[in-house]
Amino acid sequence: MLKDNILKSAAKAAEYVAWAKSNAKDIIIILLFAAAIPLMIVKNPEIRYNSKQKGMEGIQNNKKRTLALILEASKRDYEEVFKRNIFMADGKYPPDPSQNAEVRKVYVYTLIGVLSSKQKVAVLLDNEGQYHYSQKGETLPGETLISEVTMTSVTLKNQEGEIKLKIFSIKN
Repeated sequence: MLKDNILKSAAKAAEYVAWAKSNAKDIIIILLFAAAIPLMIVKNPEIRYNSKQKGMEGIQNNKKRTLALILEASKRDYEEVFKRNIFMADGKYPPDPSQNAEVRKVYVYTLIGVLSSKQKVAVLLDNEGQYHYSQKGETLPGETLISEVTMTSVTLKNQEGEIKLKIFSIKN
């Protein structure tokens, strides 16, 4: 008889262990919530959990306050996560168009050729389809300065640095 009771107890224990394993996530959530309640009461002692309040209205108000406190605490804990854009590698959000950020026009130049007479004149085409005939020392749109002109190349300088444009040639 003792042996049967021990076997029944072992079988019951095995059932409980199997049930606990299958419901582990739910058990963890319940335990975390139960552990958070005393912390909320310590941080906000004005919340009263007693039966002296009349009717269901007081209980509902306490539930609403408790839920509000839980939400507030979760916002504080995950504030850095909410600030980060998870879809971008750098974690930043694109600029807000409503803030009217000043947009600087970017000019890209293509060297068409160099005219040689008394002075060398560079023929450049920008990304808007405009042709520019300029000599050394002249400034192009976009604050780009022509710093050097040779028969096969033109050197341009702007705020971002210096770039050398070459004429397409089979020899180069």
